[in-house]
Amino acid sequence: MLLSRFLVKINFNPMMSFQKTSCKFLVQFTTVIMLIIVTGNKVTAQSMGISSSAITPDASSILEMRTSTKGLLMPRLTTTERDAITSPATGLIIYNTTTSKFNFYNGSSWIAMFSGSSVVNSVTGTSNRITIGGTAADPTVDISSSYVGQSSITTLGTIGTGVWNGTIITSAFGGTGNGFSKFSGATTSEKTYSLPDASTTILTKNYTGALATGIVKNTTSTGELTIAVPADFPTLNQNTTGSAATLTTSRNIHGGSFNGSADVTNIIASTFGGTGNGFSKFSGATTSEKTYSLPDASTTILTKNYTGALATGIVKNTTSTGDFTIAVPADFPTLNQNTIGSAATLTTARNIYGNSFNGSADLSQVIASTYGGTGNGFAKFTGPATAEKTFTLPNASATILTDNATVTAAQGGSGNATYTVGDLLYASASTTLSKLAGVATGNALISGGVSTAPSWGKIGLTTHVSGTLPIANGGTNSSTALNNNRIMVSSGGAVTEAAALTNGQLLIGSTSAAPVAATLNAGNGIAITNAAGAITIANEPTITMATGTSTLTTTSTTDVALSTALSITPGAGDYLVFFTGVVSNNNGGRGVIMSIYVNGTKIAASEIQATSGLASDKNTIASNTYVTGLGAGQAIEMRWRTESNTGSITNRTLIVQKVK
Repeated sequence: MLLSRFLVKINFNPMMSFQKTSCKFLVQFTTVIMLIIVTGNKVTAQSMGISSSAITPDASSILEMRTSTKGLLMPRLTTTERDAITSPATGLIIYNTTTSKFNFYNGSSWIAMFSGSSVVNSVTGTSNRITIGGTAADPTVDISSSYVGQSSITTLGTIGTGVWNGTIITSAFGGTGNGFSKFSGATTSEKTYSLPDASTTILTKNYTGALATGIVKNTTSTGELTIAVPADFPTLNQNTTGSAATLTTSRNIHGGSFNGSADVTNIIASTFGGTGNGFSKFSGATTSEKTYSLPDASTTILTKNYTGALATGIVKNTTSTGDFTIAVPADFPTLNQNTIGSAATLTTARNIYGNSFNGSADLSQVIASTYGGTGNGFAKFTGPATAEKTFTLPNASATILTDNATVTAAQGGSGNATYTVGDLLYASASTTLSKLAGVATGNALISGGVSTAPSWGKIGLTTHVSGTLPIANGGTNSSTALNNNRIMVSSGGAVTEAAALTNGQLLIGSTSAAPVAATLNAGNGIAITNAAGAITIANEPTITMATGTSTLTTTSTTDVALSTALSITPGAGDYLVFFTGVVSNNNGGRGVIMSIYVNGTKIAASEIQATSGLASDKNTIASNTYVTGLGAGQAIEMRWRTESNTGSITNRTLIVQKVK
């Protein structure tokens, strides 16, 4: 039978203890599991419901939970505990107690479900458009730099951070309509700049320096305002009986007729560099000339809201503030002349930088140092090109050093104009520096003594070096005279001679001590010959052999020496012993036994037996042993016996080789 629906009813009792509730749930859960196991039903992907009363879960959900008094409590982990989860599944959800946010795993990293301090009130609208509703004041929308949606903001708002990459804001929305105009000015509160309600070109201040107090001159081609100089004023034309207060021929001044009888009050038109009206005023740069570029088109600009009104008249600039005001008579220089004089000259000549000037000729005299000049007509200075610089000279008559002559030692120089690579300078007199030419490598600079020039040369260890040269400086730290033909060793912080070596001696290391001079010890079978500068090592084999070919017989059943002894007395030492022979017994199935004896004592391990299969069958027999500690005069010999009957031996050999 197919179990189509799996229902679990869990009754919650707030007054029940944790242990009791847990046990009850465990009993219910275990009962369900047991039913599945006992009935053998197959659980398929149907719906599951959890409720305080029996429910039918919605068929579209795998799990439905219903309650009106409780919530769903997700696992609560710190960031450290979250990160310790092994292989989290994609979609796994936890509540992060470190950040107080829900986190979910997207398959590669943990993501906070809400990154702000509160959730968005609502997000609705069409594709690629976000509309923020709700009642929250000043909502913030962060737009990614990769956003490819609409490029307009259709409601009033503020872009607090980031860069606006949309279309240029047109004048209809308070913009400039182009991407090149920039305005600056008010910094503490909002200001209103009123412009005429008409398309027009405005004039701007385009001055790179500071204006002094005086009469302002306009340049039509550039719109620049500068301080007028005498050459900027028209020549005063008059006759001998006329008045200097008027002009013989009226002149147009910026479009208005002027003869000097009245003030010029007409408004300067834009064609003459004016504003075309009597209400525009400009201010700005106070330290250097600035250029204000306007678009080559009619447009509306923002301006400084000026609270006062300028009367019609000639504009005067004030250096300290940069403000423009209307010039008054006192601002104009007094024209000094008599009735028959010429306006081209001054009635009273004036001194300009110490030279008389009445305007009749150019001033060409040299400006004296008392007026800031050089005092001669040949000195010229160059240098700073962007800003004023100050060069301080001593308050005394002195000669200025230049690159036109070699600087002497008295002036702080060397007195030498050329050098060769490797030259050294030294004082050859109290006010003279001389060159010491370089020499070949391997030479050192050696002092000649007080008041004597230095020179190049070789360091004399007996004449220039005193004391004992320490180890750190490459010396021996020892002043002991050498005996020669000896080995140098380090001892006591110095390098000294070791004792003289004799023929065949070698230096042999000694832990934590000086090396020891010793000769080689010859081992067994080795011969050592010591000579001057040579050691000869030779091998001396000490092999002794005893043999016998005659046939010997024995009927003894205990070990006895051969009737013709097979014995060697090699001397003290350790030896390898080898024996071979041919034996037989005159009775089939009986054997002959051979043993090696040392100093009368049998070497039990050396005993060997050969048995004849038939009567008098001959058998080769062999034995060996290693003898240690053999004393001088002690013998190594072979003894034998027969198992029964008569034994015989022939072709026997005993070899003794000294090992050490």
